[in-house]
Amino acid sequence: MLSRFAARVAGRRDEKGAYAILFSMVLVLLIALAAISVDIASQVSARQQLKDTLDAAAHAGAYALPEQQGDIQTIVGDMARANDINTSVTTDLWCVIASTGATKAPQYTQIPTTCNPHGTRPYVGTKCDEFVCFIPCDPSRTASTGGAVKCNTVRVADSKVVPYAFAPAIGYDEGNTGAVVSIACKGTCGNDVPNPLDILVMADRTPSMVDGDREQMKAAIESSLTVMNPELQYVALGTIHKSDPRRMNKLSTEVCTSAESGVQQQTSSSWPYSPLWNTDNTPKLETTNSPTSGSWIASPFSNGYLTGPSGTIVATDPLVKSVKCMPGAKSGNYGTHLASALKGGARYLLGNTPNNLSSLPARPGPAPKKVIIFETDGSPDEVLTNGYYRLSNSTDFGAGRNATYGQQGCNNLEKMADEVKAKDVLIITIGFGAAVSNTSTGRCISGNTSTSRLRDVLARVASKAPDGNPSTASDCSDPVKRTQENADGDYFFCAASGSELETIFRSAFGSLSKGIKLMKMPA
Repeated sequence: MLSRFAARVAGRRDEKGAYAILFSMVLVLLIALAAISVDIASQVSARQQLKDTLDAAAHAGAYALPEQQGDIQTIVGDMARANDINTSVTTDLWCVIASTGATKAPQYTQIPTTCNPHGTRPYVGTKCDEFVCFIPCDPSRTASTGGAVKCNTVRVADSKVVPYAFAPAIGYDEGNTGAVVSIACKGTCGNDVPNPLDILVMADRTPSMVDGDREQMKAAIESSLTVMNPELQYVALGTIHKSDPRRMNKLSTEVCTSAESGVQQQTSSSWPYSPLWNTDNTPKLETTNSPTSGSWIASPFSNGYLTGPSGTIVATDPLVKSVKCMPGAKSGNYGTHLASALKGGARYLLGNTPNNLSSLPARPGPAPKKVIIFETDGSPDEVLTNGYYRLSNSTDFGAGRNATYGQQGCNNLEKMADEVKAKDVLIITIGFGAAVSNTSTGRCISGNTSTSRLRDVLARVASKAPDGNPSTASDCSDPVKRTQENADGDYFFCAASGSELETIFRSAFGSLSKGIKLMKMPA
């Protein structure tokens, strides 16, 4: 009996020993699995981080299309490395248009309005589903007819090696995220008919816009017209300070040859409106130094500024000539009237002041979207003798010049912008030079550090970004932050010099498309 009991006890001890060994083995396995799961989680996290990086890079690339499509590799690469210094992306461009549906073929009628890949149809490498078609788009391709190559979509790809922390113990030193791709498209992207637009450009020609910067601004506006479609988008020109419409209308029949004056030189006696010429045979736009003279509108709406969609500039078009012939205002007692300029432009755009839109051809699609592109290089310095008048009242806010009223001028500008935006007008603002300076000159009252920064005012004047967030301003005196500001997707832009204005104006015009959307390419 005793021997049996001892055997049972010994058996139980043996079982406990076996359980202990088994438990140890399971524990080691669980620890190994837990360690490997950490590496797997690290790999999944690395893939998601890479996807976020590529999404941001693709968004920045799409935002730069088509104006900067020749620099797309640099733009995308810089944005990717700003988020992850170790990325090395590959990039290619596409033209995305609508599909015919079940037949899965491109709707070629959307070329060149939506985008323009050029080449021979059917395009080699085209990928379609029932909704959209992706056509390879090479900006280096020579365009034979129909305007320049115009891409609207960027594809960005990369993969990354992920070092393992625990898996080397079982023979695996590293993993890989696998190929990660992000595709971003700008504009209608084949899904919608492009919206018609009524666009008013309000350009600053006050004395602070020196001749060189003003000439570059004029060239920038002219160049920006090439991203528009004159069949759908009608464009007018306004100026800050006012213009004399008699002279601007006359200029539409003349040839501009002098960079200094912007017009062909003539003697005062031979010019029908000799009071509009100075004694030194240079033109002037005001008959007096008062902002109550002339009009905020220099040239009415035009649909003839290009030869056609994606066409070339028509040098004889009145709008184009008015841009070319815009001289600078002479020094005088009129100041910089930003609130009145915005008001005068909005009243013309909305038809409160008669415009010529009813005389132009009707456009297909929804009612045209109203847009003001508002560029200035200076703080308001008008004497506010007239107080504030609402948009419904045609009276300007003030006359004369006195910088001590600058903060009130900024307040009036914001208040008027709120009224204008309430009328469903999209406002895009461009701050230039001193207007966006980080010094005291970039204040509503120059030199007064207690007043608002004009760049912040201009950002608040601008409409909300397509994502619904308010437009904001960065430190535009910093080149890196300025670049980021102009690619952040909102409706405030800034330029430090005249040489930057072409890119800025083209980006401002380009932002009128329906925003950026991430897409998936058909198989």
